[in-house]
Amino acid sequence: MQIRQCLVLSLLSLLASCTGTGPGKTASSITKPELGTFGIDTQQMDTGVKPGNDFFRYVNGTWLDNTEIPADKSRYGSFNILQEKTERDVHALLEDLGSEKQSDPTLEKVADLYAAWMDEATIEA
Repeated sequence: MQIRQCLVLSLLSLLASCTGTGPGKTASSITKPELGTFGIDTQQMDTGVKPGNDFFRYVNGTWLDNTEIPADKSRYGSFNILQEKTERDVHALLEDLGSEKQSDPTLEKVADLYAAWMDEATIEA
């Protein structure tokens, strides 16, 4: 798992160094964060509980009632959700990168490295 994380971080840093705002990417094309605004999420609070009686339930009550912890995890929270989303986004980005010929040699190297990493048959041989 450690090697996989290092590879993903390396690929991300390589990709970040060569993407920038390039053609077709403008500041106005940036979308609103998918996970909502940043700060305190008052929608997850259970205001029916008095904060002085059970502050944890007051702050997290609605989230606790509406969120199921996956069976394969001992804990689950916003950082786990962000990690899973980031892994999906990176995977999709690298898949898209490898689906077409790249004009930038660095992007081509990233795509080739990812394709080699995903080629399990060759690795096992």
